[in-house]
Amino acid sequence: MKKILTLWFAFISPFLPLIGKELPVPYGLEALSKQWRVDLYWTEDPVWTANKLYFYEVQKGSAIEGPYQPLHEGVQKFPAISDFMGKESSDCFYRVRTVEVLSEKDMTPVSFSSWSQPVIGKALELNLDTLITEIQEASFRYFYNFSHPVSGLPREGAHGWWKDCASAGSTGMAFFNFVVGIERGFITREQGVDRVLKMLRFLDQKTEKFRGAFPHWIDGTEGYAHVFSEFDDGADLVETAFIAEGLLLAREYFEKESFKEAAIREISDRLWKGIDWECFVHEINPGQRALLWHWSPKHEWKMNLPIQGFNECVIAYVLGIGSPTHPIDPEVYWEGWEKKGDNYGKNFEVLGVQMDLAFGFGSPLFLTHYSYMGLNPKAVTYKGTDYHDIFSRMCLAQKRYMPTRANEFKGYDGDLWGLTASLSPDGYKVHGPGHDDNGTITPTASLSSFPYLPESCESALIEMFVKYGEKLWGPYGFYDAFNPTRDWVGENFIGIDVGPIAPMIENYRTGLCWKYFMKAPEIQKAVKILNKMDRDRK
Repeated sequence: MKKILTLWFAFISPFLPLIGKELPVPYGLEALSKQWRVDLYWTEDPVWTANKLYFYEVQKGSAIEGPYQPLHEGVQKFPAISDFMGKESSDCFYRVRTVEVLSEKDMTPVSFSSWSQPVIGKALELNLDTLITEIQEASFRYFYNFSHPVSGLPREGAHGWWKDCASAGSTGMAFFNFVVGIERGFITREQGVDRVLKMLRFLDQKTEKFRGAFPHWIDGTEGYAHVFSEFDDGADLVETAFIAEGLLLAREYFEKESFKEAAIREISDRLWKGIDWECFVHEINPGQRALLWHWSPKHEWKMNLPIQGFNECVIAYVLGIGSPTHPIDPEVYWEGWEKKGDNYGKNFEVLGVQMDLAFGFGSPLFLTHYSYMGLNPKAVTYKGTDYHDIFSRMCLAQKRYMPTRANEFKGYDGDLWGLTASLSPDGYKVHGPGHDDNGTITPTASLSSFPYLPESCESALIEMFVKYGEKLWGPYGFYDAFNPTRDWVGENFIGIDVGPIAPMIENYRTGLCWKYFMKAPEIQKAVKILNKMDRDRK
């Protein structure tokens, strides 16, 4: 009998996940009435987070009792969806249920949960000022509603592996998004405090660190480092710099005398001071030192990749100089970051715009965003000119570039602009003028550039929303990228593309993130040193 039971169990066990299991009903469903659309969000069950067969179905009705019709084809992969109508509407009713499918290759539904309670929403009229705020909120929702339920860290993206993989870079950006969310009223301060504290405790107590530095990818449940590439399985100093940027913002912003906000300040300060910037300084050429990007517990410095300009990494040198515990020699900034010949400073003119930095014209625009969510570009100079002025001209040159390719690429002859690293019909590419430009426009490029070229950013926003919104808008804002020439939309989100949008727009509107980050005495010290070095070398 025992042998028979054993054989029976061996036969039936592969089918147990499909038998007698009551799928959890999605809870916390909310319908946000927004311009021309209704954005829907709900909460996924943490117990099921790692189950790759766990998806959703959303239905819509004109009355609470129905009838209801599917809002999408197939299954819904995110715990969110946007019903973009492109006009105002009367009241609509929505419900959602959990769906289990056969496999990730065969998306045939095999079981369903009960339906959630219906919620009501309607599409509102279009208003530009409100739309800008809604862009901020939709981006914020990626970090608040789509975060990992165990760690609270933001997922790397919305791809096949999004459920458990958190991104260190977008984790730093999450702190900025929560500050914006609190100040704009998307969440209460108490909700923001709880989420930030949850993230900090996970970073402090569970996340694997290397000489105080963080890995590129973090397991959202266990905290161990996911391997990013062959020799990159340990510290990533640039990703660490983006986290540290967020840590300093959190320490300065959460200044109230409550137990929780005091805990935020204590953990943020301790994690920031625990980063050993000095040990990443190495001689890369005789008489030339630089910060190295990676360290591996298995391969140590085998990657041997120096952090050199001009690119998105200036914040690593600023933080290294400002560190009160493991500072780097300020001369390393000159030797490693600026002293790179034609790869850094190079004065030239293009399309009637004077450029100051190498790759300035052909650069993807994320170079002007990542380090400057907190670091005010008006406060740092290069040859006496502040970076805000330099970046504004970089954006202007890129805006003027688009019409020069209008005979090749659809959409380049209007108000659309913005080339940066993103998904594309040809895979992930680093797009820039004359560099892997295949007609792909990336919304974060213009939206995160509001501080530099506001009127052109506003025009691009309106055209993307009005003309392309039906296909391009998703639950966390515009999808990652689109290519009108090839009728392609990358219906995914990437954390580091979504991340700068709300903070950079807020810096344009109120200077909020710059204000609090620049309050940090370590940053004030570093900026003073760098500007003196710049004056001395003019």
